[in-house]
Amino acid sequence: MLVWFFVILAIVVTIWLAGTFLLRGTDQGEFDQPKAGSGQPQRQLFSSGDTLNDEHRAVVKTLGGIYTSLKGAPRIRHLGLLRAAMDNMMAHRNLKAQFTPVKAGGVPAEWVVVPGADSKRRTLYIHGGAWMMGSSRSHRVITSKFSEITGGAVL
Repeated sequence: MLVWFFVILAIVVTIWLAGTFLLRGTDQGEFDQPKAGSGQPQRQLFSSGDTLNDEHRAVVKTLGGIYTSLKGAPRIRHLGLLRAAMDNMMAHRNLKAQFTPVKAGGVPAEWVVVPGADSKRRTLYIHGGAWMMGSSRSHRVITSKFSEITGGAVL
């Protein structure tokens, strides 16, 4: 009985050692947050250097508005409010693309085509959101840019 204990212990220690030393991989510490006093900023900044730019302020204001609308609402309404907020977040953007609503296998979708794009060239874009958040409308900025980059239509 005591022999089996040491055999199992040896196997466990071997697996632990292999995992600790052989499967460790390279040190990724350079991607950690900067340490205080290192001279590096303690937060990620947009491209405006040490000062926040107008786009950053607009995003913060929008996100703060979403939080405020959720604060007083019953929990059962949160998902609907978040969906509406995402759909309207970029509504102020003036996009030059043409948006054509369609059903793709019964799922609401839209074709997005920027001026000059060949509608015979096709790209399927499936956004994230865990089947809960986001829609064709909330992702129009992205799909318009994809249409521009690919020179074709994006579904």
